Amino acid sequence: MEYELKQKLKKAGKNLARNIFQYILILFLLTLLIREFYPDYVNHYININYFMVIVVFFGAITVLTTEEKPVKKQPVRKKDYVLVVFMGILGAIIIYLRLRELGWISYLISILGGFLIIFLSILFLKEDQ
Repeated sequence: MEYELKQKLKKAGKNLARNIFQYILILFLLTLLIREFYPDYVNHYININYFMVIVVFFGAITVLTTEEKPVKKQPVRKKDYVLVVFMGILGAIIIYLRLRELGWISYLISILGGFLIIFLSILFLKEDQ
């Protein structure tokens, strides 16, 4: 009985650490994105270095406690391609907004960056097939 309780608590702790890591990583990436456009606002309220230490801590716990399971290969659907194209366009827009001071070259860099995001994502999708 006591062994079962320890196993359940251990499993619950692993799941909790994994969920905390996922949410805090998303929050950290959003904070970095906001910091690119409003550096004074983010730097004034949040120290990004301490935030990164927390992300790395929970990431290390997640990696060290995760057991590998065989992954079922799922077929690539049309929805996956739509998501890849959307993310490529969004990436191109973010690149352009960051580099628009460069003039005409910012258009070229953002378009190439968007195509690169789409191309590499499609390669990863087709790699499993």
